[in-house]
Amino acid sequence: MSRPWRRPSSLMPSRDGFPTKVLLGALAGALAGAAAVAIWGSGSHAANGSRQSPSRERNTRNSRRATMHAQQMISTHPHVKGNTNDALIRCIEECYSCAQACTSCADACLGEDMVNQLTQCIRLNLDCADVCAATGSIATRRTGSNEEVIRRMLEACAVACRLCGEECERHAGMHEHCRICAESCRRCERACREALSSMAH
Repeated sequence: MSRPWRRPSSLMPSRDGFPTKVLLGALAGALAGAAAVAIWGSGSHAANGSRQSPSRERNTRNSRRATMHAQQMISTHPHVKGNTNDALIRCIEECYSCAQACTSCADACLGEDMVNQLTQCIRLNLDCADVCAATGSIATRRTGSNEEVIRRMLEACAVACRLCGEECERHAGMHEHCRICAESCRRCERACREALSSMAH
């Protein structure tokens, strides 16, 4: 007479009805995943001892690459011959970055339920985006000379960024996109004023 089949002890149900081996395997996997996150998370910040969000790290890297790209492009212009105005180049990149941030912020404001309370923010976002984009384009050109217009554009851009930044800061506590846009406007405003100072010498 054959002996009846008995389930191995490793597959016997636990009190919760799940096989013991399955529960142990799931627990081991969870612990391994947590350890991997801890190792990789701490390693990415070990060099500078600070912790930044992944999105902020990406933005920083992209900003550095963009500035290097603009530097390389403008320095190859036959009239420049490698003599570049670094402050103006930084301003150009901040102008394009701010134009994108303002456009995105205006779009996000339009999607908010309380859009009727954000009409002024949207208006200043769109105005600032247009001014920043135009300033970046004009300041990029090196054929011929039009420094007076560049100065006027930098002045106008600084004002547009200041006004937009102030308005966005009013809503920053409620809307994250406004906080990010306000920071971008402040950076661009500073860059415009630094570029103006560099052109005065």
